[in-house]
Amino acid sequence: AAERQATALRLQAEAMRANIDPAIAGKTLSLHDRLVTRLGRKTFDAWFGSLEIRQCDGARLVVSVIDRFVKNWIEQNFTVELAECAAAEFPGVTRVEIELRKPPRVA
Repeated sequence: AAERQATALRLQAEAMRANIDPAIAGKTLSLHDRLVTRLGRKTFDAWFGSLEIRQCDGARLVVSVIDRFVKNWIEQNFTVELAECAAAEFPGVTRVEIELRKPPRVA
């Protein structure tokens, strides 16, 4: 529970910095839950732990990760699972795009 709350706060802060709609960003945890249920905790932690929702514009959902290797691995191995979980969370989404994002600056 504490880990989930910490993740929610981190996602909220990142959304504010990146000027992302908080309602969209808030669904990141729901998408995470769907992926954990579908893939298992170990697989989720290994490949989807840094995944954040950036934008949703109808049929297209844009998510981001902080590592090119992770991005490529997800695209090569988990495209169907990610798309199905995204469509369940965002009715109407038919395509998921994965972007790289810069890691947050450490002050």
